[in-house]
Amino acid sequence: YATMQFSPSTQPATVLGKYALQDTSLAGGTLAYRPFFENGAWQGDIIQYAIDANGSRSTDASVGSNSPVVAGSSGGCGKTAPGGCWMARATFESKVASVTDYWKEIDGGRNIFTYGDNDGDGIYTQVDFLWSNLSDTEQFILDPATAADPTPLNDAYDSPILNFIRGDNSNEKANGGTYRNRYSLLGDIINSWPIYVGSPRENYTLPSFITFKNLYTGEKKRDGRIFVGANDGMLHAFDEDDGSEVYAYVPSMLHGKLDRLTVLPYDNVNHTSYVDGKLTSVSAQVNGTWKTVLAGGLGAGGAGLFALDVTNPDASSDKILFELTGSDVGYIYSQPSIVKLADDIWYIVTGNGYGSIDGIGKLLLISLNDG
Repeated sequence: YATMQFSPSTQPATVLGKYALQDTSLAGGTLAYRPFFENGAWQGDIIQYAIDANGSRSTDASVGSNSPVVAGSSGGCGKTAPGGCWMARATFESKVASVTDYWKEIDGGRNIFTYGDNDGDGIYTQVDFLWSNLSDTEQFILDPATAADPTPLNDAYDSPILNFIRGDNSNEKANGGTYRNRYSLLGDIINSWPIYVGSPRENYTLPSFITFKNLYTGEKKRDGRIFVGANDGMLHAFDEDDGSEVYAYVPSMLHGKLDRLTVLPYDNVNHTSYVDGKLTSVSAQVNGTWKTVLAGGLGAGGAGLFALDVTNPDASSDKILFELTGSDVGYIYSQPSIVKLADDIWYIVTGNGYGSIDGIGKLLLISLNDG
């Protein structure tokens, strides 16, 4: 799968095709990020490449091999040997091998959040993706067997299905369980293009934007992140430097189908899409404040759209701006746009997608101020 996302240097490479160029410290060339998936095993990867000033691609990551999974080891991508171009799959395996219970929310573990109604009052907020943070209704649609257990089970890791989604392999068939075996914690990446987000890149002349941009440029350059949706139920944010997962987001619209990731056999018939839509990210104003916004639909994964505040490159409790579902919203396969219209409000602009409940094709203008 050949679509790449680039983080450029001061001397951008000559490239062809649907590419985007951002900031990088690799003098004389460009860093590229390529999604990968393996049919059948349904594992995915993001692979970092070096593109020289003549447009030639090179990488020292071992692409597509199952054993051993090895990231760059001989330099490259602007790194000094033994470090080199990274592959996210290898970084995940290294974390699993070095951090006990890496899948948990522990020091050195995974930061995964979702949109939850943990009080059951219909008000959704960003919560860590833990069993105890979900309402009774959300627990039932995610893991009906655990939710229906007569013994109260409401601790953070009481749901084996939620634990599996986070990365727990103790219930996989290879370990004596009934869930499918995974070759990687990273699911297949098919239709979601990776998006590179570094320091703000727009050249707006508004003084307020210039002030915002100056917060993250020069010596204060914002750490680069590569965002991509995967068919493991998550949008992932990877560190530009080493490919480690900084955080991941599970759209709440997917809670009711996450259990399908555990089924055997997980073959071409049972494979399920999740965060499979295209992403976009720009600097925009939300209620008058400049932010870096990332938005996307779910593609074949479901009827819905989300918007995140990714201004802060690190994990935080205020990422989710809003999620959008309802009768107007279908399976959005196209890449949304984020634009300011004549009323000085910034909007996500997109078609409403295939299969909306009311069956009418619509152009949606969704205010970033309130969703």
